[in-house]
Amino acid sequence: MLRKVLLLAVVLSLLFYVTCGIWFDMIVLASPREAEYVGIAKYYDNRKCVVTVSLDDLVHNTSAWENCLSMLTRKRIYHTAAVITNYTVGVIPGLNRSTDWNYIQYWVNQGFTEVASHSRNHVHTPYDGRADKWIIINRGVWIPTVSYEWQINGSKNDIIGNLTLPAWWRYGEREYVYAWIEPYGSCDSTARRWLGECGYLCDRGFRPHAPPDYDFAAWDSANGLFSTVGYSVEMGTPRWGGESSPQSLNHKFEVAYDNGGIYHLLAHPTYVDWSEGGYADQHTDYISNRTDVWYVPLGLLYLYHWVDVRNVTHVSSTGSGQNKVFRISIDETDHENYGVSYPITYVFKIPSDWTTVYVYYRYRKTDPWILMENKSSEDFFNGVNASRFDLNDHKAYVSVGFSDISHEVYLQLRYTPLESTQVEESPTRFGWWAVGIVATVVVAATAIYLLKLKSQRSGMSLRLSGYDLPWNRMCKWNLQTLFEP
Repeated sequence: MLRKVLLLAVVLSLLFYVTCGIWFDMIVLASPREAEYVGIAKYYDNRKCVVTVSLDDLVHNTSAWENCLSMLTRKRIYHTAAVITNYTVGVIPGLNRSTDWNYIQYWVNQGFTEVASHSRNHVHTPYDGRADKWIIINRGVWIPTVSYEWQINGSKNDIIGNLTLPAWWRYGEREYVYAWIEPYGSCDSTARRWLGECGYLCDRGFRPHAPPDYDFAAWDSANGLFSTVGYSVEMGTPRWGGESSPQSLNHKFEVAYDNGGIYHLLAHPTYVDWSEGGYADQHTDYISNRTDVWYVPLGLLYLYHWVDVRNVTHVSSTGSGQNKVFRISIDETDHENYGVSYPITYVFKIPSDWTTVYVYYRYRKTDPWILMENKSSEDFFNGVNASRFDLNDHKAYVSVGFSDISHEVYLQLRYTPLESTQVEESPTRFGWWAVGIVATVVVAATAIYLLKLKSQRSGMSLRLSGYDLPWNRMCKWNLQTLFEP
């Protein structure tokens, strides 16, 4: 009789034990009360459109450059200045064209100017050591091409050696120059190979009268950077032709805006009227300060796109419910070669019943969680760590860059803040199985106790595992008593 009762108790307990695990899988893990990773947004913060500006031939302070940089900075339009880093080599004797690094540093410090390389002395390819024939014929000046290494890697080193670059272009002590602007729009296969080897990510061409370009350039796997980047329009009145009608310029922006494209405005500041009320002033007013537009320098635009299309980051998760932790990682070599300090926007699907969302992040498992700043679609912001939620579409857009203390970012998306300890948390799988184990012990012990009580009343002794247990001992039984040899 005892064996039958014990066997029944054990069977029932095991069924309950297994059922707890099944409940966990079917109810808890399938619960909609947790975020799900979707992917990387095409543009930062899932913006509708991009505005980027590239400016050619910065060497030193002129009234045109001063007015240009002042206007764009005042209107919070990020831009890329193509710097000629060593123009004194081969220029006309007596003409002072040395690069004014203090002037350039001042504008970099204002927070809206990116520095790109425009070579060391602005000559055509090939960089084979001979003089630039085109310049000799058209300008009567002898300027040496020197070498590919001197022009491409040398100009990059000039920028890094003479400037202190902001955080978006840094990783620890390393600094980065992501963009190359072709002098005269001249480039060949050897230059492309050198650009990839020197860590550039994009190479903007120059093709007067070319059709407007509103899209990303394709990845050039052979050389390890994006193919030659086009532009939407050149603003100004240079001798090779440009656009100076505010209506025409605005229309080209509208094409990009309406189609979710990239509006890439090119200018040679010397050939632009930057006066108040002029066409440049009107057009930059028209395209600036829109909350659904991503304003970004050219190099950072392609750094972001590189992370996206080249699958540079990897996302995994542990835990469940609002305790679910997402781990975003980057390969150590990619991190060191390109930094990726600029925030990348990760898209998450959130449960339809979430009315508030709290996003926490940290860079190491041992770090305390940091509550990420929340922004709305009405806020104007670019390039900051921030979260934004579209509760109608049940999406969270979480923008965060990598730091120099780890190769990971950890995220939590919750519907209650971490400080709310009274909020019921989603149980773990271990918790459900623990309930089953405890239930098994309780049911078995209860069955033995009831059987003992019945046997005591009938004056019987309980025989277990070949031993007689008198009732004066059974009144004080415990697990050790039952299973001792």
